Amino acid sequence: MKKSARVLLAGALGAAIAFPVQSYELIGPRWRDNEVTINYIPIVPGAPLQGLTIWNDAMSEAIDSWAQGSSGLKINKVAATADPCAGIANGSGGFVAPHDGNLSGVSFAGTVCSTAWNAGTLAVNVQFSSGGFYTNSDILFNSGVNWDVYSGPIRTNIYDFKRVAVHELGHLFGLDHETTNLSIMAPFYDDAININDANMERPTPDDFEGINALYSTPNSPLVVNLEEPGTNQISSGVGNVRGWAVAASGIAEVEIYIDNDLQGNSPYGSARSDVGANYPSYPNAGNSGFSMTVNWSEFDEGPHTVIARAIDKLGNIATDSGLAIVKKFGTNFISSSNLVKLAGSVSTAGDQVTLDDVMVEGKPYRVILKWNTASQQFDVINIIKLF
Repeated sequence: MKKSARVLLAGALGAAIAFPVQSYELIGPRWRDNEVTINYIPIVPGAPLQGLTIWNDAMSEAIDSWAQGSSGLKINKVAATADPCAGIANGSGGFVAPHDGNLSGVSFAGTVCSTAWNAGTLAVNVQFSSGGFYTNSDILFNSGVNWDVYSGPIRTNIYDFKRVAVHELGHLFGLDHETTNLSIMAPFYDDAININDANMERPTPDDFEGINALYSTPNSPLVVNLEEPGTNQISSGVGNVRGWAVAASGIAEVEIYIDNDLQGNSPYGSARSDVGANYPSYPNAGNSGFSMTVNWSEFDEGPHTVIARAIDKLGNIATDSGLAIVKKFGTNFISSSNLVKLAGSVSTAGDQVTLDDVMVEGKPYRVILKWNTASQQFDVINIIKLF
């Protein structure tokens, strides 16, 4: 029996981080049969056994944020408590089995199963594994921390329980800390939540790629590829969520989610001769494209996780995800071209064009365009307020 622990610290790295693609880190073990059950009601010292609604709902939503984009891992959540420290012997060698019947649970606690919290530690995931498979994995939240549940920018000395829960669940599923890519799995709270002012609140595409790589099924009869938005793609105005999907049994539908909210079923069946050439044995692969129009101006500025969820005619599910970074003018809809004035300066640098003092509804902006070879056009990559 092997024990390990992963912690989230309160401090910040204080260094710039570059974001290459597919940089997820795996701990090693995985859940047997690609399935995990979590007793998600947190134990709160001094509170009723059933817990408090604010923590219950936040933990449930944190689990859902992973389930939407994890196509290979089946995540079951049970509205019950399970004591993470039940049955643990804490000797000189650290935590040892026996444990509590393999019940994965969540708790606020003043100690880590009788061991004092290390300074600056917000939460810890304690794992037990054997033969390359997890037998148990629990999450403890430091009850000495000032917790709340909120969205948006982080607050001084008030930690968002749900976003920390999303991070710790990543460990519970098998992801290690990630320091080279935009990820909720960064080891420090400031970087996991607020890196580059991203205000991350849910798993990123890199996080989903890690989970799906760990629990992938070789030679899958169902494949989906979300092409737009890609990773960290600037999105503004009216745009498309598009890609392709093929299945040995045929595609039944492709659902589009933004930040875990279902936007609807995408129209499916547009011509994709390139996919047809790569998947000649799949029915209708040459007409496997999907595309849905999205008005990004209706979303708040900042990052939004987009998930394409393909379902084949046998009920199998596969997902792919992207991250749209929304930039917009001060209104959701500009009603007339007369409200836009291009009277400022224009400068170029390589494949970028910068328009200064673009007046929109009487307010000045800097708009930066960049050539996109895939779409064969200039895309807006930034909108900067000059007021």
